[in-house]
Amino acid sequence: MLFQVTRPRVLSFYYVKRMWSFKAYVSY
Repeated sequence: MLFQVTRPRVLSFYYVKRMWSFKAYVSY
């Protein structure tokens, strides 16, 4: 149960980090 709750959060964090990296790359 804890894994199911933590999984989406980590996935969301990874997605946000990836988007931020992509945005920084485009800006750079």
